[in-house]
Amino acid sequence: MSIAPHTQPLRPITQAELESIMLKHEKFNQTKIGGARGNLSFCDLTGLNLAGRDLAFADFTGAVLARANLLRVRLDGATLFAADLRHANLIGASMVKADRKS
Repeated sequence: MSIAPHTQPLRPITQAELESIMLKHEKFNQTKIGGARGNLSFCDLTGLNLAGRDLAFADFTGAVLARANLLRVRLDGATLFAADLRHANLIGASMVKADRKS
């Protein structure tokens, strides 16, 4: 089985950029001022650390999370359509009603 290449160019994200996005998303989930829904669609998150974060309802459409650390991450209701989760650490992750279609 071959995997089709992305037709949308991926945007590389640094760990620092990811931290900022995750912080704003957590504020969004807590309905705090300064919050914003995490939009990581078509981002390259290869090998980054998302462990233990609350990313429920974030958008990861077409994102690459290969070899990312998702240990105990909360992805409930997250959009994971066409996301690449190969070799990601999903131990203890919560993905209730997450969209994992590909």
